[in-house]
Amino acid sequence: MDLNLPDISGVDVTREIRLREKEIQRSRVPIIAVTAHAFSSVTRECLEAGMDDHMSKPITLSALKEKLEKWMN
Repeated sequence: MDLNLPDISGVDVTREIRLREKEIQRSRVPIIAVTAHAFSSVTRECLEAGMDDHMSKPITLSALKEKLEKWMN
């Protein structure tokens, strides 16, 4: 989930996804924050919104592969 979407924050989108998952009793979809910000406060905000993990740009293919394997198992 990109944090800086054109019309809405990725944090707000994540909150909405989590709400809808509960409403329809759907299993949780893994959401990984993708941002240029590496600050712990940004990571905390993402996790509090319901994201599962955080990646800071620039992202390498190996780092992306590692995160996907972690959350898709």
